[in-house]
Amino acid sequence: PAQESAGDGARAPASTADLDAVLSQLATRPAPVSQRDGRLVHRSVADVKRDLLAHLRGRGDSTPARLRQEDSDAIDLVGHLFDALRADQRPTSPTHGLLTQMQVPLLKVALRDKAFFSERAHPARRLLEALLQTSETWIEDDTQDRALLDKLGWLAERVAHDYDGDATVFARLNEDLDKHVGGMRRKAEVAERHQVEAAKGRERLQMARAAAAENVQQRLSAATPPEAVRTLLESAWTDVLALSFLRLGYEHPRTRDRLEFIERLIDLFGFGRPLAERRFELQKLHEEFEDGLASIGYHDNAIERAWRDIARLVDDPEEGAAEAAVATVRELVEQRPRLGGERREAAPAGDAVAEAAARPAHPLPIGPRELEMIERIRHLPFGTWFEFTLNQQGDRARRKLCWFSTVTGRCLFVNARGQKAQERTLEELARDLVRGNARVVDNTKE
Repeated sequence: PAQESAGDGARAPASTADLDAVLSQLATRPAPVSQRDGRLVHRSVADVKRDLLAHLRGRGDSTPARLRQEDSDAIDLVGHLFDALRADQRPTSPTHGLLTQMQVPLLKVALRDKAFFSERAHPARRLLEALLQTSETWIEDDTQDRALLDKLGWLAERVAHDYDGDATVFARLNEDLDKHVGGMRRKAEVAERHQVEAAKGRERLQMARAAAAENVQQRLSAATPPEAVRTLLESAWTDVLALSFLRLGYEHPRTRDRLEFIERLIDLFGFGRPLAERRFELQKLHEEFEDGLASIGYHDNAIERAWRDIARLVDDPEEGAAEAAVATVRELVEQRPRLGGERREAAPAGDAVAEAAARPAHPLPIGPRELEMIERIRHLPFGTWFEFTLNQQGDRARRKLCWFSTVTGRCLFVNARGQKAQERTLEELARDLVRGNARVVDNTKE
């Protein structure tokens, strides 16, 4: 607390009107921000108290320059409140600036209305809590959240400008903020639903692709078709099957036809079948080939070139024809992204499951504490909030668990705006919880 000089004791104490007038002057001035040890330091209530006393003394000997004890205590209590609130914020949080803006208006309230300290539901306290909770919940990036920061700053300015002793101004501004946050919450709910549907779609696609790759490999495991045929089946035709699984189902007649196509095409290059019979079978497969590749977006000319070179291998299995067929199939496959969006070169023959092979052969072991934590996570409702430690400096971020897969164990987290924040497996999340890098927070704090 600021110390008063010995001469001040002879002066009459400043009235509430005097203090209010000086605080109104201070409210119109920008709050200074300094640097200490490379970090921004915002104005404190103790700084405001020193400025308040300096202004009172500067008015002349006949003007009161002493604070009544109860006013000095009230200012100190407000200072302790703001110090505690600021201590809960990360150093770079924009909330520091918001707290600085609210100092002078709330000092004016505390000096006029001592119920500010005793009534938790006091309109000024409720507005302060709402501003802080909104900032903590919704603001992560100063650039992305500029509009909300401007809104909160405008509300703080209105408090300083409009408050003249009538606490209803706080209730009115709190209602304004509540409507604004309600609109953001509705948008976040829509965005979150889209993220969940997208995650479910990715999982269905992942499962369909895995099933398609497995079916292709099963049929190739005991066969030795030309490299061009193997590459085609492991790349483009695997996508054809996956799309059939997704859109038509596993038992649909067209899906079964596309599965049979694999065996029939492989059999064309088996031993013992007369050439005329293989040519006849080749013609019957042509339409299925065109229909399948067209379903995943390939154009007629590319499809026809690939089929022509593959068909030529039935009559001419020599090295020149085989190399030409391989080149044509690779060109075909690389024209379009794989089903699901990623662009990838055609894998060498026999390497259709390269993704799976690239995964760690020995994942980190799961201990009994992690297993117990996984079971706890499985019973958490969607909508549970977590707080994650982001770095060694202790920065934290709140994320909502909006969905997890009972099949793959993938957990989808969004931020308050419903935007995708991260995906983790149940095992990874359990490890973070056990190690203290994450914790479950109160669901009601949204």
